Amino acid sequence: MDSESVTAAKNRSKQAEDAGMGNCSRTWHVGLFFDGVHRNIEQDAPEQRLSNVARLFRAYSDEKQNSSLNSYSKFYFSGLGTPFNEDLTAKLYTIMDGAQSSALDDLKNHPGDIAKDAGKTYLKNGGNWWEIVKDSGKKLIKPAEWKKLADDMAKNAVKKTFIEATHWLRDHPIMADMLVTGVDTRIISAKTTFK
Repeated sequence: MDSESVTAAKNRSKQAEDAGMGNCSRTWHVGLFFDGVHRNIEQDAPEQRLSNVARLFRAYSDEKQNSSLNSYSKFYFSGLGTPFNEDLTAKLYTIMDGAQSSALDDLKNHPGDIAKDAGKTYLKNGGNWWEIVKDSGKKLIKPAEWKKLADDMAKNAVKKTFIEATHWLRDHPIMADMLVTGVDTRIISAKTTFK
């Protein structure tokens, strides 16, 4: 490159910046803030007992600080066991993803469940362990066992989906403590917001 082309490129860049057109080198700063269990900025602010996550959220730059070189976005997600208002798109994704992940979890856990049942049978009845394992293996090829697995998977998916879709149940502090409800909803909401 010669010095004239470097100077020309520099002048074009300076003119574009002065005109407010910018270029492709704008940096987007994104802050995703997930608060702790039983913490919600809306509930904690009047009592002046904000969590560190809520304080970081408030201190993080927002759209008011945007410039031609930097852009800022921040998103807050309340903790489990507190009210969480997701939009309809996030709710639909939660329902679909929740049912799918529940079914996949059940399918992954099935061999382990069969092994646990075999261990319980061996401890309870004694006998030859290889015969118990052989009988357990036969369960895998029986159509009735696969039908039972499909039924269990469907029931678990419906339960999980119902709980995640029902905000007053999902965000209840006791449900959040016992069943860790609301995690999928918040993560999926963050994903759809980011998109």
